[in-house]
Amino acid sequence: MYHAPTPSAPPSNAQLNTQTRQRGIKRTYDTHSASYAQGTALDPRLQQPSASPSPPPPAFRNEDGNENPSPSSSNTPSSDAGDFDEYEEGVESQTKRKKRTKHAPDALETQARALGRWFHFNLSVHKVLIEGTPLLGLPENTLNETQKYYKREIENLYEMIGEDIIVRERQLKGDHEVAQICEHGRKSTKGDDANKFKLYVAFLYPFQTKLPAGTSKGSRGFKHDDCAKLLCPIRYLDRLSEPTTRNGLRNGTIVPGPGDFPPFMYQDYQINKLDLTKGWLRSDLLIGCGRFIAIGPSHATIGEPSQSRRRGNAAIHGIYACNTRFIAYCCLIVHFSLSSQANFYSSDAGGNAKDRFPYTKFYACILKLISKLGKEYENSLIDFWNEKVFGGHIINDDAADETEDMDDTDDALQSDAMAMLRQVQSS
Repeated sequence: MYHAPTPSAPPSNAQLNTQTRQRGIKRTYDTHSASYAQGTALDPRLQQPSASPSPPPPAFRNEDGNENPSPSSSNTPSSDAGDFDEYEEGVESQTKRKKRTKHAPDALETQARALGRWFHFNLSVHKVLIEGTPLLGLPENTLNETQKYYKREIENLYEMIGEDIIVRERQLKGDHEVAQICEHGRKSTKGDDANKFKLYVAFLYPFQTKLPAGTSKGSRGFKHDDCAKLLCPIRYLDRLSEPTTRNGLRNGTIVPGPGDFPPFMYQDYQINKLDLTKGWLRSDLLIGCGRFIAIGPSHATIGEPSQSRRRGNAAIHGIYACNTRFIAYCCLIVHFSLSSQANFYSSDAGGNAKDRFPYTKFYACILKLISKLGKEYENSLIDFWNEKVFGGHIINDDAADETEDMDDTDDALQSDAMAMLRQVQSS
């Protein structure tokens, strides 16, 4: 059984800045958040006179070709307070660029950035608007299961964006354009989170073999000793040191599935094979990712106080608690950061792709299993995350059964998820 090494002391902010600069990356914070630009639309406390507009920095270019936020109509990169932007070009090259008009994102654009994190990783916003709108106000007992699902989803969407905002924007712009803005916001944050956390993950786990500097991920995954231990499916853990198993995971003859839950998802990275639910979704890596996304990079290291007073992404969007979808989203980001996969896709490849992990099915499988484990387990998990990420602030969770079945894979009966479920059902 794999035993995680004792964590070393986390780096100081000065060390982090030095290490980041050595990688050729400039870290900067955008002082004009979406909330400031919008004025009273989100928070009246932020009504402060803004400084004269300055030329925006160039968009982040990724060596791996990871999906990045596409430019808006004004070619201005989007930003959230609590996020840091990464640039390959120095200040000198920025000053030579032609000045561009700075675009102030409206309330819909700003709130849409929270969708992938707390609403749903890839559910079609346009379909939710079309299918869910006629169902608003109808009693539950008159609806079938599919209708109940879309009714819940549009209610979740209205709550996440703000009913007044989304109703007004639908009237002004129409459902198609509103859906496009929402999808753009979701894809932007997915690219931001994946690109930034893959650099920061090195500071949240005591890697015995140092992760290579820079943005390249080719030497991670099963090519890296520590990453391999954190990503290995449970049924192969005892044989990971064997050349046949290790080489099979490296060359793709052994392909982990969406129902395989590796050690990075477990508290202390330890798996009790007699009780697979023990410690599941409670690892420091997952909590660190949650804090990184919700509060900001300076708060990501658990137990290390931060001097930053900058409002994080969750506060900007009026969110002060976790839900199961946020937890599942953090699983995706951590998995991608540890893997050698170059691109983070929102859709799964057809067939049994060796070089493209099925993150959509992985996400659905996590949510489905949480639902099947029962309300008591779910509430305990949410309480744990709220305490670790937000310090115990509690709000209602929007958990709902997913329409996609978790046993929608050829090796479902062999998966860790099904083994966990069988244990619970037999107890």
